[in-house]
Amino acid sequence: KLTGLFNLRYMRECLEIQAGERSVMLFFIDLEGFAKINDAYGHLHGDRLLKIVASRLMGSLKKDEIIARVGSDKFAIRGFVSAYESGHKRALELLEVFNKPVQIEDRLVKMAANLGYAEGTKDTVSISELLKAAEIASKHAKPHGSNRIGVYDFEEASRLKKRYQLEHDIRSALDQDELFIKFQPVIRTETGKVAGFESLVRWKHSELGELPPKDFISIAESNGTIIGIGDWVLAETFSCLKTINNFYSEQIYASINVSIRQLEQGDFVKRVQRLMERYEIQGEWIEMEITESVYMENIDAIFDNLKALSQRGIRIVIDDFGTGFSSLSQLFRLNVSKIKIDKSFIDGLTLREDCDRLTEAITLIAKSLNLELVAEGVETKIQLSRLETLKCDYIQGYYYSKPLNLGEFVKFLNLV
Repeated sequence: KLTGLFNLRYMRECLEIQAGERSVMLFFIDLEGFAKINDAYGHLHGDRLLKIVASRLMGSLKKDEIIARVGSDKFAIRGFVSAYESGHKRALELLEVFNKPVQIEDRLVKMAANLGYAEGTKDTVSISELLKAAEIASKHAKPHGSNRIGVYDFEEASRLKKRYQLEHDIRSALDQDELFIKFQPVIRTETGKVAGFESLVRWKHSELGELPPKDFISIAESNGTIIGIGDWVLAETFSCLKTINNFYSEQIYASINVSIRQLEQGDFVKRVQRLMERYEIQGEWIEMEITESVYMENIDAIFDNLKALSQRGIRIVIDDFGTGFSSLSQLFRLNVSKIKIDKSFIDGLTLREDCDRLTEAITLIAKSLNLELVAEGVETKIQLSRLETLKCDYIQGYYYSKPLNLGEFVKFLNLV
């Protein structure tokens, strides 16, 4: 009634009725400093300011746009995406309303606002969600000063929502028995036989389905659950490895990814030792993979644990070699036994000259340092032939097999 504008209820109804399949752009405008003006000059002058703002915004509307007052000092404008050159350009035009000051008593009072906008259709997002998204975007703009613009990214918001859900759910993943192991065969290039497997943890989430490590390991590392998950992966892998080596005619090894957070634990080696004794696992059956970029940042903190693991016969492997910034001297200091060429190089092998040269250079480095070499992510015969020419020791990837469950892996051992 004060401003003569529609209210929030009408805005919602209008959006529901008119939007249809058309892509809607919603602008949410939040006045800056309105409460201070009320306190300094009184509510009558505050009301006058709102009327002026409403009148100016009404005067700036384009065809098919509607405006509503959705809070004491907040306004929303709806338009259709097809009518705009860009959402940001239209937002700038709307903020020009606030460039001209308003006279209150004998003073010219400068106005300011923050604006957020969001885009969506009824198929992708509800009208209430669109309104909320535009409001959130305006709040994100607010800390950066007055007359700022924020835009809501629904894809980014979906990722953040998923991460929040996983942060909560991962705390009970072990108790709910939702984690499991898959086994990806590692083939000795010279013989074509299975030399070992990489133990790959998966999370069978009750709502999101099967999740790979990249979706949850960083979350586990940040909230501390990686310690329990890491211990479970070790125990599960050791148990399966013992069964496999009792069954298979040739001894194979297990390669296990170890988080920096695990290696920072003072009792990590003792826990590994207890599990080895429980499952009767020999050190030479185990490889522990650490990433090149991570171990360089934390070398002083984890060196003692890596050295103790090596003394127990466990081999240390540098994963994703070539993507970090390691020095060759650290390979000696860590008693590294093997390096894995990152999949990004293998993908471009024989297709891109830089990938081909880098792969060849890594191979030469490994051979000169008496390190074994694994190529991961091998998918084609051409890649395999090139790696055979380079005398790469081990091959891992879909060319031979995708990650398998235990039963499938046992069958695979009989076929190779």
